[in-house]
Amino acid sequence: MRSPTPGRWTTSAISPTFSPESHVRTAPSSARDAASVASGAAAPTVLERYRAQLYERGLQGDVAQLAVVEWLDALRRRLIEVPQGGTALLARALRALGVPAARTPVRGLYLWGGVGRGKTFLMDLFFGSLPSGQARRVHFHRFMHEVHAQLKGIRRQRSPLEQVAGALARAARVLCLDELYVADIADAMTLGALFDGLCRRGVTLVATSNVPPAELYRDGL
Repeated sequence: MRSPTPGRWTTSAISPTFSPESHVRTAPSSARDAASVASGAAAPTVLERYRAQLYERGLQGDVAQLAVVEWLDALRRRLIEVPQGGTALLARALRALGVPAARTPVRGLYLWGGVGRGKTFLMDLFFGSLPSGQARRVHFHRFMHEVHAQLKGIRRQRSPLEQVAGALARAARVLCLDELYVADIADAMTLGALFDGLCRRGVTLVATSNVPPAELYRDGL
C-alpha cells in the first residue's frame, strides 16, 4: 500500500523522547475545564478534555502532545461546521444511500510515535469531543477482522469493497483506527481500495500507529 497521500491525511509525529523543555505546567484553567467536562457542559474541546485529564490525574502536559491536540481541535472545528438547511439534509440522505459525497472530505490525521507516547489517549479525547453518532472508534485489528468477514459474505457480488465502504460511510462520518499496521500485501491492497472508497464518500480517517507513514508497508506494491 502506498503511504497515506497528502490529500487524505495530515501526519503528526509524537516525539519518542522527552527533554526538560518538553514538560509544561497544567494551565490555571484546568480546574474549570475538569468541572466543565464532569458537568456535561456542551461540546468541550479536545484541549479542554486534555487539561481536565491532566488535572484529575495530577499530571503535567507535554509540548509534543499539545501540538497534536491543536491539530485535533482544528480537525474537530472543521467537522462540526456542517452546512445548515437543505444542503446538510441532502448530504445526509446521500450518505445514507452510500452515494459518494459531492464535497471534498475533511482531511484526516495520522498520528505516529513510539510506544507509550499517548497516541491512543489523544485520539480517544478527540473521539469523545465529537457529536454523538458521528464517529466510530475501533482497534485496527478488529476493524480488519470485520472487513474480511463482510467481504467473505459478499465476495460473489459486484464491487464488494465498494459495498463495505458504503456500509462504513452510512455508519459514521469519522473513522478512528487505533494501532494501524499493515503486515502483508493482501491487507495493503484491501486498505488502499477501501480508504479510497471511504474518502470518496466523505469519511474522515484518523489513525494512530507506531511507525511513520512511509514505513507503514515497507515492501510497497
